[in-house]
Amino acid sequence: MSLFVLSLDWRTKERFKLQFTQPYLQLFNLPAALFEALESETPDMIIIDTKEPKITAGQILRHLGESRCSAPIIIFTRDEPVQNFRNPYDLKIRLMHKRTVNWEEVFQEICRIGKTELVKESSPVWSSGLVGESKLMVELRSLLEFYATKDCPVHIYGETGTGKELAAEYLHRRRFPQRHIIAINCSLLNDAVGKSVFFGHAKGAFTDATNELIGLLCQANNSTLFLDEVENLPLIFQAHMLRLLENGEYRRLGDTKLRSSDFRLVTASNEKLLRLVAEGQMRKDFFYRITDAQIHMPPLREHKEDIPLLIRHFYSTLSERRPVTDTSIKLLQSYHWPGNVRQLFSVLRRASLHAKNNRWIEIDEQEFAEEEQ
Repeated sequence: MSLFVLSLDWRTKERFKLQFTQPYLQLFNLPAALFEALESETPDMIIIDTKEPKITAGQILRHLGESRCSAPIIIFTRDEPVQNFRNPYDLKIRLMHKRTVNWEEVFQEICRIGKTELVKESSPVWSSGLVGESKLMVELRSLLEFYATKDCPVHIYGETGTGKELAAEYLHRRRFPQRHIIAINCSLLNDAVGKSVFFGHAKGAFTDATNELIGLLCQANNSTLFLDEVENLPLIFQAHMLRLLENGEYRRLGDTKLRSSDFRLVTASNEKLLRLVAEGQMRKDFFYRITDAQIHMPPLREHKEDIPLLIRHFYSTLSERRPVTDTSIKLLQSYHWPGNVRQLFSVLRRASLHAKNNRWIEIDEQEFAEEEQ
């Protein structure tokens, strides 16, 4: 028996590749290939991930129904409402919106139906995108899961390249799966233009304001407002935000009307904010408004045992199947990684290019020298 997955989304495929062994897992890009495989085998389950559910999924279901497919089917929908799907062939169908898929639940369902011995022993579901099985990474994912649905502002801090944006995205998706996260780098909020983009402005508020601008705060209503590099937010802007963080109220530039925005605040910084408070670079009242919960992103040098998994994960996104030599992996694990995971991925990408047609990917210290120049 097998698990059939039809998808053009490499991220979807990667989730299944990390979870199930070959040849149990069979991946298909085209419906025709799936149909051909079904002629000789009935799988444990079929996963259909289509970008055009109203058209493509209907055609696939018609073919499966006419061929009397008996395997249970999970269909990931995107824009098409679930209730719009029809099942005239009495197929065993379960519909899920792609943006709200609970991957742990999907994999548990597959394991319940299929052969659990074919599940990889060390393949957790990294729905956050934060890869690793070290104690630090397991605790980090657990902490993110705990705060994901809590109604409090969350501050994420850690060195550059540790995955703060991934953590913010995960917090957002778990609470507002149907909405876009509204993100801005606080370095851009240091002048009148930044203030206008953030709060919005009325028509005629200043010389170039020929049209009304609703602003990021309006867009963040019923969603997540992510302030990246919050340590760069000017003191005057921190003062402007205090009332907003108190009750969600604000005014657009050049407008007297009081507006409100109900958002979940997530901030990120490259350093601990208490030092900035002590040095007078951050208001103490602003600090307390944004740090009900604080999450530290561990640097790569503190969980080097995750490097082999990170290598596998990164190269799978590039469809790179050549293995990295054991000597190279040991070298990678001996390095101090000042740029953290982002630097590691940069080294891996370059090493893949330099390998050309070689059967193995080898990495030497020159790769690190190039990174630090």
